[in-house]
Amino acid sequence: MLELKARESDKLNETVDYGALARFLTETAHQTEYFLIEKLAQKLGEACLSFDNKISGVEISLEKPGCIENARSAQIVLMLTQP
Repeated sequence: MLELKARESDKLNETVDYGALARFLTETAHQTEYFLIEKLAQKLGEACLSFDNKISGVEISLEKPGCIENARSAQIVLMLTQP
């Protein structure tokens, strides 16, 4: 989830190119091998905030299926905002 002025204004010029953002995040995720989903979530959140100054906040949710016995998955939710 992104915090953008566009959700209140309904103005196209106050949103971001979600396709470009998805490609940017995919490139970011593939730049390094991460051992912890917490670190990957942090990096993706920081990448979102640096992608476009229209993004004032982001909520990242990552899930790692099958990593815990007798559980469907492990999940982290991280919220970051611009300083």
